[in-house]
Amino acid sequence: MTPSTNLFDIIHSLTASEKRYFKVFSSTHIIGYKNNYEKLFNAFCELPADQPYDEAAFKKKLTAKRWTKNLAVEKKVLEDILMKAMRAYNAEKSSEGALNDIIANVHFLYNKGLIAAATKELKRGITLAEELENLPSLITRDQLKLNLTRITQTPADRKTANDDRETETRILKMLDIERQVVHGRRKI
Repeated sequence: MTPSTNLFDIIHSLTASEKRYFKVFSSTHIIGYKNNYEKLFNAFCELPADQPYDEAAFKKKLTAKRWTKNLAVEKKVLEDILMKAMRAYNAEKSSEGALNDIIANVHFLYNKGLIAAATKELKRGITLAEELENLPSLITRDQLKLNLTRITQTPADRKTANDDRETETRILKMLDIERQVVHGRRKI
């Protein structure tokens, strides 16, 4: 399967709501004209979904357009932005996506030196991870707790270092169990 066929399949698998979200997402930083990747997205959408993708015919259709000089680059840009938009779209709809957003927020806040805000986000993430009650979220919960301990730890809190090691050991055991489950599924 070529990258273009893959892009064609991805675009035609999108719901009308997802397509609309992508168009809004991709036009947030544009005033006036459309980006080339938006034009390419529209060109892919115009292709009939019930027929197989024909790269040569598609390129021939686009040859009259000035913006298609670097078509391979435009396709890559489109795919990258499309994936980013769909991650954002689905993050709003799932608890796992919300948990990933919280983790990204924690990293951002911590790197900016905003420890109090990062701590607040960590606590929110721990609560959400506990609500999900599945193995990956429990692993994430323990990792968030460990990060919370490290962020808020003072020199007087060295006693909790043993608790940190126990938490890390528990995380590693949980990851090993998850790996064994995945490996077992592959054998089936």
